[in-house]
Amino acid sequence: MYPNPFKDQLYLGVNMIKNGEIIIEIFDLHGKSCMNEYSINIPEGLNTIVVPYRCIEQFSLYDQSNL
Repeated sequence: MYPNPFKDQLYLGVNMIKNGEIIIEIFDLHGKSCMNEYSINIPEGLNTIVVPYRCIEQFSLYDQSNL
């Protein structure tokens, strides 16, 4: 995941051996879910998934007002 910290969107790099479905869930440092499970089909090879900030409910790792 990058950048760290992020402001508008978060990028997830995924390298798939074959086409398939993945489930994404993001947690904060306290183990609290910040983004509910999201299922997506990904093609074989290197992929980048873009997660907009609005999709992440309560990202408590960073104070967004300072970014």
